[in-house]
Amino acid sequence: MKTMIKLSFVLGAYAAIACVALAGVYILTAPRIEAAARAEVNASLNAIFPEADDFVEVTADVESPASSVSFNGAYVAKKGDEVLGMVVKATGATYKSTTLLVGVDMNRALKPLVFMENTDTPGLGTKTSEEPFVGQFSGKSLDDAYAVGKDVEAISGATISLKGVTTIARVAGYAAG
Repeated sequence: MKTMIKLSFVLGAYAAIACVALAGVYILTAPRIEAAARAEVNASLNAIFPEADDFVEVTADVESPASSVSFNGAYVAKKGDEVLGMVVKATGATYKSTTLLVGVDMNRALKPLVFMENTDTPGLGTKTSEEPFVGQFSGKSLDDAYAVGKDVEAISGATISLKGVTTIARVAGYAAG
């Protein structure tokens, strides 16, 4: 009985030490992780609007009109005082889920889509983040139908993923436009 109690206290001490160590590592690495995430978003924003010199975050002012797509951020692209367009970071259901940056210029046309995360099946659903599929959205008007098989080319074997990406692009584009 004494051995069990002693072992319980030893195990509890190891667990406490491990928790304190984990908290220390988190405190030390959290700022670096956050800075890396900001740098990734900024690089992606610059890929969408390379001519912009500033991106003003307006996340609180933009809400998703669809329950299947959530907005994680919104940015107004500016060059000096001139507004070039808007970029919305949106996450929606595909086969699993996908996070996109969807940019719209002042002519209500989509800029190139940037995939931030795509958790779909490798080799099938992830083809939505590759050319030629992703390239067909660049320059697409917000007034288009976004209908798979009509004005959006399909990918064999990735129907759910491509419909999800198309929905995310359409909903985020309308909100940004």
